[in-house]
Amino acid sequence: RIDETTACHPGTAYEKTKIAVENLLLEKARGRFELVILRPTAVFGAGGRNLLKLARDLAHGPRLTNYLRSCANGARRLNLVAAENVVAAAVFLLEADAVDQEIFIISDDENPLNNFRDVESCLMHRLAIPAYPARCALPQAVLSLLLRMRGRSLTNPETLFSCDKLRQLGFIKPVNFDAALAAFASWYAATLKPPGRLS
Repeated sequence: RIDETTACHPGTAYEKTKIAVENLLLEKARGRFELVILRPTAVFGAGGRNLLKLARDLAHGPRLTNYLRSCANGARRLNLVAAENVVAAAVFLLEADAVDQEIFIISDDENPLNNFRDVESCLMHRLAIPAYPARCALPQAVLSLLLRMRGRSLTNPETLFSCDKLRQLGFIKPVNFDAALAAFASWYAATLKPPGRLS
């Protein structure tokens, strides 16, 4: 369980750059201007990149490959957050009092459906892809090892990001995760083109 007090251990160059920018802003802003940092998890929504590869793989990829990926990932947490909730959190913090020099996480991790298997099942249903007759699951220790070998920063499949601090300030999410996921799947289904088609 990760919250705003959890120590950051950036692994990739991208992550190291983000934390360096945060630290620089906090240092330069102190006593000069108000600053609030919002840390969203993996933002998804119509037109966004997160979930797009999974949707494309399910729609156009080899079924065996998709099945093996499903077995490998199992119920691994995806740490997704709806774009609408990120925007709403930013607006809320712009109008909030006494949040200068504060850091807030925005995520949808409290929703139990925010995991690979349930998200995949929703996308398959919305894209009219037949469900797998059965799925095995890798032990979490094996999945954690695979994530580490792929260079992922989050190697614990059960990692949850808490946005309790934001909620305790009075923030209420405008969009339910289930509805946002269904909306993304419907958007992708509506824009689906056969592979190889250019327009």
